[in-house]
Amino acid sequence: MAPGARSGEQPPVESLVDAPSNSLNHRLLQKTRGVWQPRIGRSLSSDEAQQIVSNIAGFFTILAEWERAEADPTYDRPSDTVPNERWKG
Repeated sequence: MAPGARSGEQPPVESLVDAPSNSLNHRLLQKTRGVWQPRIGRSLSSDEAQQIVSNIAGFFTILAEWERAEADPTYDRPSDTVPNERWKG
């Protein structure tokens, strides 16, 4: 676990999605295709692979925000990560 992850501090994680290296981004998209194409049974375009990467990154960003909010009730989370009322139990 990253240092500070449980204390509510922002962990030192660098996003591969926004990496400046075209080579790194290309490798990430190729890896994404390699994982998802067999599962969906067809080829993925670069745009589809990028969308998958963005969706997964967004999902884990939201989970991290919720975890920080649970750990620290005074944490001022971004409004776009607040659960919708309809999802509350």
